Amino acid sequence: TFVVNLGGELRLPGQWSIRGGIVWDQAPEPSEYRTLVGGQTIDVWKLCIGGGKKRDKGSFDFGYTLTWGEEEEGYIDGARYKVLLNEFYVGYVWRL
Repeated sequence: TFVVNLGGELRLPGQWSIRGGIVWDQAPEPSEYRTLVGGQTIDVWKLCIGGGKKRDKGSFDFGYTLTWGEEEEGYIDGARYKVLLNEFYVGYVWRL
């Protein structure tokens, strides 16, 4: 299985930052053995964007990931798999 990532972060004035990246994530099994059971069934691309703001003792972060994969044939006759997933993230980290 291969996962290839490329991303970056740009620091802006006022302790803000923006982030972005792209990921190619290979499914963990050959296509002839793929099922809908056990997690990721096909190779997917992920496009990630986000940002954050540093505070005195913490940081606020947010992000969005779009995951998609082309339709593929499964090992069961007539089974076809496709992925389209939207994920949103919000978090706050406080340091002692």
